[in-house]
Amino acid sequence: MRAINQLKRWAMVGLAAALLLQTSGELWPREAQASGLPAYTQALRSFVPGAISLTAGTLASGTAAQLAQNDQQYMQFASALSGSEHKVAFTADLALASPGAATQSLRLELNGKASATGGTAALELWNNATSAWEAVSTAAIGTGDTPIRYATSAAAAIAGYVSGTNVLKARVTISRSAAFTGYWDYFNAVTETAAPSGWYAASYPAAAAALENGTVSANTAAKLADRDKSYFSVQSDGANKVAWASTVTLAEPASSVKTLVVRYAGKYSAAANTTWISLWNYTTGNWDTVYDADSTTAYGMVEWSTSDPALIGKFVSAHNDVQLRLYNSGSGSFVRDADALDVTAYYAASGTTTKTFAPDTVTAEFGTITSGNAASLEQIDANPLVMAASVDKKLAWNAEATLTGVDPLKVRTLSVFTKAGTSSSVANNLFLSFWNYKDSSWDVVRTQTPEADPDTFLVTIRDSDLIERYISSAGQVKARLYNSSATTNPAFTRSTDVLSFIVETGDVSTFEFAQLSDVHEPIGHNNFLAIINELNTTIKPAFTVVTGDISDHGTEAQYAQYAADSALLDSTLYTTPGNHDVRWWNSNGKNDFADRIGQLYSSFNYGGVHFVLLDSTVTLELDAKFSRKMLDWLETDLQALPAGMPIVFFAHHPFEIQNNVTGKSELLDLVEDYNVVAYLSGHLHRWGNQIENGVPWVYIGQIKDYQEYTTVKISPNKLTITRRNAANGSSSQYLTAPMNNVRKQAVTITSATAAANGNVTVSVSIPDAPDGVTSVQANVDNYGSWTTLTKGSGNVWTGTVNISGMSPALPFGSHFVAVKMTDGKGGVWKKYKEYLWTGTGGNVVPKWTFQTGGLIQAPPTYANGKVYVGSEDGKLYAIDDATGTQSWAYTTGGSILSSPAFADLAAPDDDVVLVGSGDNKLHAVYASTGTVKWTYETGGNVMSNPVVDSGVVYFGSGDKYIYAVNLSDGSLKWRYLTEGLMRQRPTIQGGKLYANVRDTYVWYALNVSDGSLYWRGNAATDESLFVVGDVEPIYAGGQLWTINPMPTDISTLNPATGAVTWTDSIGNDFSARGGATDGTLVFYPAHGGRQLYAFNATTRSLAWTKDLRAGGTDSDLQEYQIDSGLVYDGGILYHVAERGRITGYDPANGSLKFKYDAVGFPERVLWSTPEVHNKTIYAGGIDGKVYAVTYTGS
Repeated sequence: MRAINQLKRWAMVGLAAALLLQTSGELWPREAQASGLPAYTQALRSFVPGAISLTAGTLASGTAAQLAQNDQQYMQFASALSGSEHKVAFTADLALASPGAATQSLRLELNGKASATGGTAALELWNNATSAWEAVSTAAIGTGDTPIRYATSAAAAIAGYVSGTNVLKARVTISRSAAFTGYWDYFNAVTETAAPSGWYAASYPAAAAALENGTVSANTAAKLADRDKSYFSVQSDGANKVAWASTVTLAEPASSVKTLVVRYAGKYSAAANTTWISLWNYTTGNWDTVYDADSTTAYGMVEWSTSDPALIGKFVSAHNDVQLRLYNSGSGSFVRDADALDVTAYYAASGTTTKTFAPDTVTAEFGTITSGNAASLEQIDANPLVMAASVDKKLAWNAEATLTGVDPLKVRTLSVFTKAGTSSSVANNLFLSFWNYKDSSWDVVRTQTPEADPDTFLVTIRDSDLIERYISSAGQVKARLYNSSATTNPAFTRSTDVLSFIVETGDVSTFEFAQLSDVHEPIGHNNFLAIINELNTTIKPAFTVVTGDISDHGTEAQYAQYAADSALLDSTLYTTPGNHDVRWWNSNGKNDFADRIGQLYSSFNYGGVHFVLLDSTVTLELDAKFSRKMLDWLETDLQALPAGMPIVFFAHHPFEIQNNVTGKSELLDLVEDYNVVAYLSGHLHRWGNQIENGVPWVYIGQIKDYQEYTTVKISPNKLTITRRNAANGSSSQYLTAPMNNVRKQAVTITSATAAANGNVTVSVSIPDAPDGVTSVQANVDNYGSWTTLTKGSGNVWTGTVNISGMSPALPFGSHFVAVKMTDGKGGVWKKYKEYLWTGTGGNVVPKWTFQTGGLIQAPPTYANGKVYVGSEDGKLYAIDDATGTQSWAYTTGGSILSSPAFADLAAPDDDVVLVGSGDNKLHAVYASTGTVKWTYETGGNVMSNPVVDSGVVYFGSGDKYIYAVNLSDGSLKWRYLTEGLMRQRPTIQGGKLYANVRDTYVWYALNVSDGSLYWRGNAATDESLFVVGDVEPIYAGGQLWTINPMPTDISTLNPATGAVTWTDSIGNDFSARGGATDGTLVFYPAHGGRQLYAFNATTRSLAWTKDLRAGGTDSDLQEYQIDSGLVYDGGILYHVAERGRITGYDPANGSLKFKYDAVGFPERVLWSTPEVHNKTIYAGGIDGKVYAVTYTGS
């Protein structure tokens, strides 16, 4: 390597000492911002000739632009005879950014060669004071690359060479006795000046290396952080090559960078070919060599810099990455010993507060201060602090400062800058340390070889845990410089010209909050109290969040217990709903939670972070969905945030059950342009986490049976989750994540096209992948095997997913492809796209799809050419069945979870549609116009599916009454008080109303005339299993068919007495999924809807059974149902699965008539019983859509 050790002050300007402890940059201002202290301010600028003027010889090829990089891309000149010598000579004017008087140092480096030996190269500068050329550097030049260098910090010299218009004029000459060809490769002038206002600097060490050629023989790339002659050593491979690359990420974009500097130091075990130092060109997609260095056994250091915005724009990516590569080869085996590699960026920044402090005191530890004091360290001047080593050959002092006006909790970076020179070359390495106030010890943060000329130490700490240790509670900070010598002869001294502490603060503060989950009052009562006690006495969090399932079954008493227990917390409490809070004794749905606890979803700011509490629950359901209404609110909420503000989400569900990808994708797609730090949840009663699309997705354990919880520490740069156990006071770090989480991979599925045979051709565009692409895979419907896609031209990956081996087999209809991209750091990025497979020979066709504004949780109703459906958005929609377009929409005052009833009245009366709403009313609406006929207000949420019989409307309410209201005018006929909610549509037979109610009695029979009780059953259920029986009762074979909650079996009841007359002995679970009858047989789904049973309505014997699962295993989720009952219509038994798979069976024997996927994506969507009319199936989805498909077969 071309050694430049004779120019120490120029060559590295403190290479490794200027490295950061971490790969984030640090800032310092031009002017001190506290206590009037001076700040160290220095800017480095690079200048290359824009043009040259030939004074001897002729230009054969090349342009001045080739002089910017030392890459053996030459300007070529033919010499001309000038007097007795042949010469190549040119002049160049370099327009500097500052006058000579303001320039602290000036350095020039050129690189050239000649076609023959025996030449002399000379560099001259024009002296404006003497009006003459002055030779400043000469060298013998031959056929090999030859460096020409000059450096000075003499004020008089610089003032003479820089004109009044800030121009530096240089002349470069090669002379030889005979004709020759001259080559110039590189011409760079570097100045150091006081930094302009608003300029800052950041230094980034290479922290890791990706090996291309060779084998690591000693240490790791972490050794590149210190210039200490402790090497990252790589043995050449069989082809005698060594190559590795490293990436650093800047804090600022390329547009803000003013100068980019690359510094490298190292040596070789044996002489080898040129070392090519390259930067990745993001414009061309290639490596560009910026410096070629000799590869020798002598230790050497090199530097390349540019202030050209065009070059900076090529070498700094859109994600602020700079990629570096070192490559060389040799004629034989060798080892590259790399000591230090660093990128330094000078840039103009905004949006941060930076303050600089000089030491208040300096304390000598080893040695004697011979001149100067703490004031000597305030600025770069001729008044250094000088110390002589002690008799035991040690030299150390420490400096302390008080950070006046700085909030230690908001410190993002803590930096120390110093310049020190050591008189003796035999001195040992110099150690820079911070005082650790927590451990009461010195922590070495940088090690560096000593230099005689003032050498730079610039170290920045960004790890928030370390910053807390290095800044005391009183705002004090201390740094120490120490080194020793192996000999007393000669004795050594150290001269230090400046030492500054620089702190950068931002908006994010340091604080800690607690997350608890799944209390399940009253079961978790004692555990909850133990955790509350630990929070109050030991942790003292800023606030506490409980992510759902505060109650075991949502009873009023359980809510009250939670309120009483949580009132003992000293910190502010936030609570999200869980499924146990809205599923059981919640006759008013989510209104019960809102009335007793608070808002279902909300957001707040604390300590510079935006916290969002989401409602992932679905009313009266176990599983999760983010409602469209809430996502719309969230979109508006986030749009109001300052750019880059960190966001933390809380919700109950992690969307892991049944491999639910929809909930994650809906949220991740919405927030992909925001700085989302974490998603924190519970629900599963176990611990787990994964990072998907860059977001840590965390679920924690339960309080129901354990005293475990988490505390989450927010600091300016890092989120830290600690797992705690109040039972024994133990804790352990669980997960960390960056607070600046904006590094995103751009993945888009551009097309997914099904062939006639169902195979799907997928195209994926990845125009931006800052961490690279390791693999791109695709599958279908989230259960097929993964197919690896192949990279084609540009940034496009393509491939075909073969569906022939999928089990269960894929039917015609709507499906989706999932794409999984794995980046170079192991991160996983997922995207989804729906497609339609029509194929040939299919007997089901899509008719239309209609979008509402919220979840649909109750069956649509078909009548007279229209389809009526209610939505969570509070509207009742009338859809023209011929076109799938809206006829009208009627707005209620609350969410609608009620299936409309249709009253077909004789002319001239207009037909009426009846639907319940969360505004506590039953609404009667004219079918033709959507205008209101009347409303009836109850004392609770009307989620019931009403039924009309003989001019009377029967329905249930959250006030636990069953109502009978006259259809003509909405007047009350009677009401009957139960102990729960009648949600499902009752059955009316022989003057009796048979209802299944969500209470422990479950079964009711009322007189339709006056509402008097005939009987109510005792299902012998507990406070939870009554939901199993929440289905419509069926009257068939003279019996009342229902689900018996406690044994989860099918039972028949005596319609007259309510006595159980029969219970099946199949031993399978029947639960919350309604049956159907054709009058002869009664059909029920079991085992989550994946098995069908047909019973003889009269004898109750088993007629047939059918397992819908492929291979009879539960790994097949495609037929799984969520609260969707069977439907019999027109000789076909219809089954609708939550993932959109619709099947039709012959009711006589269970043979399959058709199978079709009505929905592709979202994946889990159909959670209610469909409506069927004339072979068209109308299914409402929790995605807010109504799907209409028609079976065309017989």
